[in-house]
Amino acid sequence: MSGIIDMIKKFFVGSEEEMAEIKSKMKFLLGQSLNRQDVDEYAIVYGKTSKNANYIVSSTTTYYSYIVAFNKGTGEIIVVPTDYKLSSYGDPIFITNDSLKKAKLTMMGVVFSFDFKDKASLEFEVPEINTKMVNMGGGYELAISQREEAKAFKQFFKNKYNC
Repeated sequence: MSGIIDMIKKFFVGSEEEMAEIKSKMKFLLGQSLNRQDVDEYAIVYGKTSKNANYIVSSTTTYYSYIVAFNKGTGEIIVVPTDYKLSSYGDPIFITNDSLKKAKLTMMGVVFSFDFKDKASLEFEVPEINTKMVNMGGGYELAISQREEAKAFKQFFKNKYNC
């Protein structure tokens, strides 16, 4: 019976090997974006968000994916925009006390929200599990299982920002 459940689980969540490959690729892209080989001091999670735009005759949803790196020792957070296939990345966003106006948890504690002094803002959630089904409906999100990592980031965030 557990063999059937494991097969079904792999169809939706992916194998441990697939998750290890995804996490390795996120680590590689973080290093590339920082122009560094060694990024072992960071814990890394996948973050996502979407924005809806309604027009008179249609609406569109734009999906955003992020590699979120955090260092428990220094309190540093780096957010790197990426595509859901982890094939490209944008410029890293360094979240520092000097640039940050306010950080908070929103949407019943699942969305991490950052307001910067330059009036920019950034919001994302860190899912514990994003099944392979997310892209069947055009979701353009990374299928990942990161239960422990997501819990660690949430605890880090709460501790750092007293949420």
